[in-house]
Amino acid sequence: VAEAVRAARRTVRDEKPVWPVLQWYKYEGGRFPNAEELRCMAFLAVAAGAKGLTWYSFYHGYKDNAAGWPDVARIGRELRSVEDIVLAPYADTRLRLEPPDAPVECMLKRTEGRLHIVLVNYSDAPTGPVTCRLSTPIASARERLGGAAVPAEGDAFTIELGAYEPKVVDVELAR
Repeated sequence: VAEAVRAARRTVRDEKPVWPVLQWYKYEGGRFPNAEELRCMAFLAVAAGAKGLTWYSFYHGYKDNAAGWPDVARIGRELRSVEDIVLAPYADTRLRLEPPDAPVECMLKRTEGRLHIVLVNYSDAPTGPVTCRLSTPIASARERLGGAAVPAEGDAFTIELGAYEPKVVDVELAR
């Protein structure tokens, strides 16, 4: 998903918004994406710079998988809670992940003196500790989707992501 969004952004030279159409259907002999996969796809699109998104279901999603509709609606509400980040400008601060090969897609945005980091584990296994190191000191950090404080020290914080899990960390910078 992230690579497709980046390719679309390159195609339009970032002059037009990219809205990916995500899968909510099953291929013959396959299965519908589960809630974790739907959520991961949505936040991967956001982390890659999509300005919006939608799902496509061949009319089968709601008809054949009505039990999945509450998941799609919940993910939509979560996305609504981060719309300020989706539309915000990219931050000019550098972000480095440690380890550098962690299976994490990330994006760094800025709004009114705050930084916002979208992190998405695209693996089917937990990440273990991932350190996010900025090029500026951090005063405090909070995970927006869950509401928990994220302990920060100096210019970094460490976070763990479950399989296919997204997290959005709001960062107050030290003055």
